[in-house]
Amino acid sequence: MRLLHLALADDFEAARPLGEYTVSTRGTSVDDAGFIHASTAGQLPKIASMLYSDVHSPLVVLVIDEDELAGAGIEVKWETPHGSDQLFPHIYGPLPTDNDTVVAVVPVEFSGRRFVMPDLSDYDVRP
Repeated sequence: MRLLHLALADDFEAARPLGEYTVSTRGTSVDDAGFIHASTAGQLPKIASMLYSDVHSPLVVLVIDEDELAGAGIEVKWETPHGSDQLFPHIYGPLPTDNDTVVAVVPVEFSGRRFVMPDLSDYDVRP
């Protein structure tokens, strides 16, 4: 199965030549947070609305292969963040930027301040 991570396009593009992406979430590094925030398809619209509705820079959804993370020794823990009653996937370590781990980089669209969910049906994403 696959997980998702919402990212500023510039952040991910800057990380590609380095071989690893180290942004936990908007404005926070994996070193500061301890992990990279990820989500399922069902969680993504709420994350976009809560954290990125005021962003005017291009955003992308990273489609991440869980098996590749495990093969690289990168742990994914399902945890309940403070103030939430829902489990979210957290990736404990930098994200390799290779095409086997990040299987797709899908541009994000907003309609006004509303997130438009991209079509991820071809990517075996957790619902």
